[in-house]
Amino acid sequence: MEEQQSHKREFINNAKEAALNIGLISLLIFVSYILFNPFIVPVVWGIIIAIALYPIFKKITNFFKGREGWAATIIVLIGLLILIIPTLKIAGNTIDDLQKISYQLEEGSLKIPSPPDRVKEWPLIGEKTWELWELSVEDINGSMQKISPQLKSIGSWLLKATSSLVSGFFIFIFAIIIAGIFMVNADAGYKLSVKLFNRIVGDIGQDMIEISIATIRSVVKGILGVAFIQSALVGVGFILADIPGAPILILLVFMFAIVQLPPMLIIIPVIIYTFPTMDPGVAIVFTIWSLLAGASDTLLKPLLLGRGVNIPMLIILIGAIGGVIAGGIIGMFVGAVILALAYQLFIDWLTRDEPDEMLPTKQ
Repeated sequence: MEEQQSHKREFINNAKEAALNIGLISLLIFVSYILFNPFIVPVVWGIIIAIALYPIFKKITNFFKGREGWAATIIVLIGLLILIIPTLKIAGNTIDDLQKISYQLEEGSLKIPSPPDRVKEWPLIGEKTWELWELSVEDINGSMQKISPQLKSIGSWLLKATSSLVSGFFIFIFAIIIAGIFMVNADAGYKLSVKLFNRIVGDIGQDMIEISIATIRSVVKGILGVAFIQSALVGVGFILADIPGAPILILLVFMFAIVQLPPMLIIIPVIIYTFPTMDPGVAIVFTIWSLLAGASDTLLKPLLLGRGVNIPMLIILIGAIGGVIAGGIIGMFVGAVILALAYQLFIDWLTRDEPDEMLPTKQ
């Protein structure tokens, strides 16, 4: 009886000690998360940028005879210049345009060209567009009052979007600097990641890391790369045609392409704008170029997305799109990696007892 009571007391003491240890560890993890939470997004972006640019980093390192610090510094400086200069240029032009419009509205000197009669022939929206346009020509202040509720909602949306862009701008500055640090310490980071994955999924941890790296680079080439090329092609047409607000429109095309929305949502209204305001021949050439540029992703995406990865392109694309919907731009990479790893784990489980020749081949 006494022995039974002794075992019971020992069990209770062990349970108390285990509960205390678990509680302290949980508290430590929770506090660590609170402290690290502001840095999660810049660090994740830093990892993505470092993985994407590491092949370039190695080439620059070889050029400088193994001086990794120099190579990382050059990449960070170039990255910051690419980020800062266009951002300041677009912001400066936008502010100047808004100030000019505001001044002209106050002075009553803002002039709008009269709408051509062919605007009335546009299907569905022709008559309404012509009336609003004509009202703007005759009384700009009256037309502004007529659409003031829409302008307020647009202004509220623009304010939120501007706030997000500003915070994103500073996040990317920190992310580029963090990426430089990660590239210098890439070997140590790779070994640590392999150990972590081996603890989670067993001895295939290195394969999971390789899949993650290849997936991130595939998304960079197949989604970001395609979005950049597509927006550049569209931008050439916008700039040559002297479309008002071309830099902002090009940025919108780039963002739409990243989140897998059709850039035609931006391109088609611009095409409609060109026909009453340009020579018909120029408008037709612009239309053909813009439509081809807007559809260029259908050719580029199969060429670039999924190359070098033993994962079907559709899996990566679904993961990227789902990630964008769930978590924004950063979710595009996280979603693609998670779905690629899940697919590989499923295939490994499915083919565990099959000979090597039965395993899936590289896509």
